[in-house]
Amino acid sequence: MGMTDTTETIQPADLLRLAFCPQCDYSLRGLPEEGICPECSRKYDQTFIILRGKLPGTNSPALIVCIIVGMVLVPIILSILHPGAIRDPALLLIVAFGVLPLVVMLTLWSSGARPGEILVWLSPTGVGQQGSVDPGSPLNAIYRWLMYRSTPVAMLPAIIPLRHDAVLFASMIGFVIVFWIGMILIAKYAGKPSMAVPSDGIRPGLFAWRTFNELRLIPLGKNRYRLRARYTSWVRRWDVINIVIEATDATAVQLRALIAQWGGVLVQYPDVM
Repeated sequence: MGMTDTTETIQPADLLRLAFCPQCDYSLRGLPEEGICPECSRKYDQTFIILRGKLPGTNSPALIVCIIVGMVLVPIILSILHPGAIRDPALLLIVAFGVLPLVVMLTLWSSGARPGEILVWLSPTGVGQQGSVDPGSPLNAIYRWLMYRSTPVAMLPAIIPLRHDAVLFASMIGFVIVFWIGMILIAKYAGKPSMAVPSDGIRPGLFAWRTFNELRLIPLGKNRYRLRARYTSWVRRWDVINIVIEATDATAVQLRALIAQWGGVLVQYPDVM
């Protein structure tokens, strides 16, 4: 794993020592604190503390089952309510561009070195969250392409029949274009804090600890904790970091101490979630 010079190497407590390769998930237990991963040949060191866990609410396969069942039921219900729908290109296009992103998302979620898991990188410079998806994978590029284009494409079947009315047709096309651009701008810029350190292609971008309006390490019981860093703007409330990890009470104490040392102000507990 290639590291950058964004921060000096820290000396984490033994309980927070890097125990796996962030690139390929190869176990680093028993190996030196710095070296080259025997599996993927990436450099690793102790520049960052890296937590691994899941997004809240995704600990159970029930969510995935519900999504799959929903994707199967949509065409079935359409064919029952509208027997001719299966031969209607417009409806098929709408269903396809609604289902395809979900199919690609599930494929991405279930593939990779850590299916369904996310990583949070912590250092004195800041903190960043990395999904289970390889950002450079072709499948991720397809998913991003579909997500930005599925809505306007799904609108086309409703607009095409209006082509005989030039004014109305042009107005609807203009609305779709403005709506699409607005979606992209809101998704990319609105309500998001600025990164202190951009991503280097391996590590996610880092947000400075002072960025967050609210920082919590929430005990969930049974050696489980939720780390949540929230940024609030006039547009929205965004959980920049949101992960459920498995950790002993001793590990949680060490993590709290390091975050406080780096400038993060944790809300003290007992408190509401």
